[in-house]
Amino acid sequence: MTKATKTGKAPAIRAALGMGAALALAFALTGCDNPAGGNGGGGNRGNFVMVSAGGTHTLAICEDGRLWGWGQRSGMRLGGSPTQTNQYNPIQIGEHDDWVHASAGNEHSFGIREDDLGRRTLWAWGQRQHGRLGLGALSAGAGSEVITRVGTGTDWLYVSAGHEHSAGIRGTGTSGHLYTWGNGLNGGLGINPVPTSNNAPVRIAPTISDWTRVSAGNGFALALRANGQLFSWGNNVNARTGQNSTTGNTPVPRRVGTASNWASVSVASSNYSMAITTNGELWSWGSNSQGRTGHDTTSSNTVEPRRVGTALGWESVSTGTSHSIAIRAGSLYGMGSNSNGRLGDGTTTQRLVPTAVVF
Repeated sequence: MTKATKTGKAPAIRAALGMGAALALAFALTGCDNPAGGNGGGGNRGNFVMVSAGGTHTLAICEDGRLWGWGQRSGMRLGGSPTQTNQYNPIQIGEHDDWVHASAGNEHSFGIREDDLGRRTLWAWGQRQHGRLGLGALSAGAGSEVITRVGTGTDWLYVSAGHEHSAGIRGTGTSGHLYTWGNGLNGGLGINPVPTSNNAPVRIAPTISDWTRVSAGNGFALALRANGQLFSWGNNVNARTGQNSTTGNTPVPRRVGTASNWASVSVASSNYSMAITTNGELWSWGSNSQGRTGHDTTSSNTVEPRRVGTALGWESVSTGTSHSIAIRAGSLYGMGSNSNGRLGDGTTTQRLVPTAVVF
């Protein structure tokens, strides 16, 4: 995992693949030199090194380790007072400069901080209903919370804020154990018997200890192992889990297909998923509505992973509610709904296959 560095050349921007089309946003961020409307004074903070787009708010980390956010502020999505106003320009979240990872969900957020001793702690803020913040008794019931540490762990590698549940990885090096918490309906927590909710992180799939990435969506999730295998669990509606089923739930992590060359994955806040293989192929599955899966169709569902076109060289992909943005050979491509011009191709025409973004 790339760490935000306080000095030196900025690493390439990376997107936290959870909720929303973060990749398109990444290319709109030009630097953190006292972003307009932000706080914390002036000065050169360098470049942004990661970005995460949630339901109605966005988080980004600058290379100096400071965390910034903008968008809807209600419910403490940006970590401060529960104001109903919107934040139209980036504002610094908290006063720390050791953030290395962040994830914006539908109404809640997470961040990971790393101190000088390499201890990585998890922090949560925003809407706490269904235990999605993982704060134990503090997570119970409706309401929201300011930035609060999650448990006492110092080995958090990755976190993903979904719609009403969350997932994270703890361990050393680049892989570790998988944890989930929040709303458990439809099997989204990967636990059987299916709990209504869990208000603190619970380890799942205890026999596996080499998880590298996890992406939480709306009632389901996907996770990658170090050996390139892909797993999914949760709500099977629209075949979003890729388990060749459109009904019922997959209550515990189950392998998706037989491939062992998956490199990255992104789940949408709605009902489809996309992934990239180690040789640069783009794959998708789930609802084909509005062409969001890129399979040149808007009907029915793609029940198992299916390759999108024949192009190679796909580098990353991020899924929104009804559209997707992917990068190939340094260029942006969009597919799915184009209402409000969300695909960036200069039109509002729905795209059923990857279409180049126009600058």
